Amino acid sequence: MSSIKLKHASGNSMSIAAPATNPASDLSLKLPATIGIAGQVLKNSSTAGTLEFASSGKIINIAGIAYESSNDGTTLNNTDGDVGSIQSITRKSASSYFIIYMNFVIYRPSTTGWSWVGYQRQVNSATESGNQQMLKVADQNNNHSCSGIWIDTTTGAVGDVVKFQPRGEESHTQNTLYRWFKTIVFEYEP
Repeated sequence: MSSIKLKHASGNSMSIAAPATNPASDLSLKLPATIGIAGQVLKNSSTAGTLEFASSGKIINIAGIAYESSNDGTTLNNTDGDVGSIQSITRKSASSYFIIYMNFVIYRPSTTGWSWVGYQRQVNSATESGNQQMLKVADQNNNHSCSGIWIDTTTGAVGDVVKFQPRGEESHTQNTLYRWFKTIVFEYEP
């Protein structure tokens, strides 16, 4: 196994070595033409083996709180439906992800069945997605104060308007009440 050994002026060295096992074919890494800036990391670009400098993961955009404050809320009865206000965010990076935080209250009059919460996503004026990442949140009767965090990894184009609609689902006929939804969306650059 071969390596490249870079010796320091004081005598010690640093080595870059080939993989421990023989790769299936020859591999190459292409270094970027720049040296980057402080805090950046080397990562694979969209072309495998071509390296580029990039910032390490960080929040790059935050949509304000969408708050559905009605005491009436939304009642679901053995079905699914919209249960909070739509939250929109304009994409700043084509390769970013979205972190969706929701806080809400569910009132279930019985212990039969389950309640779920998730979201639908719409990009620009395209058709909404189906229910995404439905999270089982309650199976008891009474008021439940709940929070959930979802990561949406759909990529797109800079400038896309992405809308997130909170969704609820109830598996039994019992008039479950979903209310006081607060939704915040963060755009995250990995």
